[in-house]
Amino acid sequence: VLKDSAGHAAGDAALVHLSGVIEQVVPGSVVGRLGGDEFGIMVAGHDNKAALRRLGEALLRALERPVNIAGRAVRLSASIGVALAPQDAVDVADLISKADLALYKAKKNGRHAVMSFDADMLGDERHRRFVERELRAALLLEELELHYQPVFGADMAIRSHEALVRWRHQVRGMIAPAQFIPIAEESDLIGKLGEWVLRRACSDLQALGGMPVAVNVSPVQLRHADFARRFAAILIETGTDPRSIIVEVTETVPLNAGDVEMANLAALRKLGVRIAIDDFGAGHASLQYLRGFSFDIIKIDRSYVANMGSSRIDGMIVTAVCDIARALPVEVVAEGIETQEQFMQLRQAGCTSFQGYLLGRPQPLAKIGAAAAA
Repeated sequence: VLKDSAGHAAGDAALVHLSGVIEQVVPGSVVGRLGGDEFGIMVAGHDNKAALRRLGEALLRALERPVNIAGRAVRLSASIGVALAPQDAVDVADLISKADLALYKAKKNGRHAVMSFDADMLGDERHRRFVERELRAALLLEELELHYQPVFGADMAIRSHEALVRWRHQVRGMIAPAQFIPIAEESDLIGKLGEWVLRRACSDLQALGGMPVAVNVSPVQLRHADFARRFAAILIETGTDPRSIIVEVTETVPLNAGDVEMANLAALRKLGVRIAIDDFGAGHASLQYLRGFSFDIIKIDRSYVANMGSSRIDGMIVTAVCDIARALPVEVVAEGIETQEQFMQLRQAGCTSFQGYLLGRPQPLAKIGAAAAA
């Protein structure tokens, strides 16, 4: 990411700094680049995984200290996977493979994580590779489909639809997105999946009455420097007006975004694509970042919607977000509405748009078309 945003010289400087930190924390170790942004460190004379984990944690702490690269203070982040010979493997290639499995687990736990290999990871890895292989085939065999959930205005007219990807496996039946999206994000498939979703949504626009369609974009996609360019190319290829597309990003994106992610989002908005912050308030949303992040729509997380009737604080938070949205001004969508009482409370709080099973469930395009014709 640093290389993409600040150039090759900055990337080289980061590598020099990384090697210096490793030499400082793990003197005498052998370091090699395994490919891309993955490195191997061979440490001799250790027979204790707990000690190696502590060594890894010390390395991460050292990397977190800011260093001047390309004229700015930079903190490097990493995840570490640990495997021990001969307990985990004797063969070097097998040992690296086991460390790679532990690294995969560490990445799933977030940045600055250290994980040691254990035998259960082999089963997890077999499952991950199976899903990855099957998903790759599903993209080629057109086993994926989009379901669309309507978003209504206060007048109960449909304002837009959210496109939700579904996988109808020939043998295993319908597979939930939670079971394959994280695996796609860990491989090169998330980009291909995202492009498939965008193309299909663009082709379905006319059948949806020309209403705007929202597509979900992963933080992993936004980290690619050419994401906005490829997104724009698909809009041109399909003859789609950018104003007909809404990009939904989770609230963690503006909190953790670097220069590349922000540049991609700015480029999309310049085209006319609207940006929505999804699941607002689900994690660590900060009202502070609303001041510096350009967006068009806030989608209030369903947890606030579910608790409004029983939690006075949650109701006050929703009202406060609506007040801020009016001042910005941006649209506020309440999602996850399941009861008439929730709908009425959210209208009174100042929400401008509404989404949930009470109002309309996600449906394939064929059913939406049949309902419209009836």
